Amino acid sequence: MTTTQLSPSRTTDIHTDVRLGGLEIVVRESTGPLDSPLGTVLRKLEGKIVDGKKMGLMARWEFGRRLVGGRGDNKQLSNGLLDAIVAELKIGRSEIKYRMQFATVYPTESEVATAVATSPSWRQIRATFPKPRPRPKTSLTPLPELTFALRQLNANLVARRPYLNDREMVELRQLAAFVAEIEAASAAIAALGNVEAK
Repeated sequence: MTTTQLSPSRTTDIHTDVRLGGLEIVVRESTGPLDSPLGTVLRKLEGKIVDGKKMGLMARWEFGRRLVGGRGDNKQLSNGLLDAIVAELKIGRSEIKYRMQFATVYPTESEVATAVATSPSWRQIRATFPKPRPRPKTSLTPLPELTFALRQLNANLVARRPYLNDREMVELRQLAAFVAEIEAASAAIAALGNVEAK
């Protein structure tokens, strides 16, 4: 079987059947993200990674460098490329992320060579990557003590309602409104904390 690339998106497979003396030409349309020169390079690099240890580390770096270079100024890979790599090359998303991080942390070949010499395994190389900073815990928590104190004050004032003058009645209404606002804010803060915890 002979394969001829007619264009970036069209490949021709030519099958020859010697017994029948015939020639069969099959045209196969290729439109996936890995049907490009980048895909060809990534397939070759994945083969090197599987085959050798030290060369595998260099191939992982080159793999990541190609992806980082291919995304340009974007933070993410082009739409569908990550899924195509995972599906075709049978490697996990985290492995791809580590390879791209490898290329980012060690941008030159000399830095990679030094890293490979000092950390000869992939696990040791990954251990040199900067750890992601943990998200700070929010200090927004419900205010149960304040809410309880305001409710108690409101209850005491309501109990004294028959003995209150007009000014104190206005203050009682304002306090009741304030207690309602505090309770609503406390509930909103609790809901926000639950959302961030997930």
